[in-house]
Amino acid sequence: MPELQAPLILCSTARLARSLRLAHARSQRAQGMPQWQPLPTLTLAQWLGSVTEQALLQGQVNLEQAPRMVLNISQELVLWERVIERTLTGETAALFDRTGLAKAALEANRLMQEWNIAVPQQIGSYHHAEEVEQFLHWRTEFRKQCRNAGWLECTRYMDWQIT
Repeated sequence: MPELQAPLILCSTARLARSLRLAHARSQRAQGMPQWQPLPTLTLAQWLGSVTEQALLQGQVNLEQAPRMVLNISQELVLWERVIERTLTGETAALFDRTGLAKAALEANRLMQEWNIAVPQQIGSYHHAEEVEQFLHWRTEFRKQCRNAGWLECTRYMDWQIT
């Protein structure tokens, strides 16, 4: 009789996936099993990565549609800093913490992407605060540079994988 394969368990964090695998291993050892199949646990990102890789290898996704690179957090932060640095000029440039601004912009961009937040150009007769306008300008420039280079940040990469 063929052995049934355990269903895939998608976990919210890598830590949860690892702890479930360890608990399964302890349970198998306690039952005296000398060997066993590991519990198939993955995070959503790990699972999407494997599905995407299979689709690319099998030709189900055109390689030209795939991003050339997915930015990690450090790379994304450097790009945000460069975008911000180009807009800070003159005497005021020394007043701002570029890294702090880049971290805030990275986080705001991530939240906007994950929660699908669209900021309208104008709300009635009211305009956005200057800080919001500046962030939206940075975001436009950030995305333009990513598009030109064929890069995606992690949050947009996950959206691309799902699509």
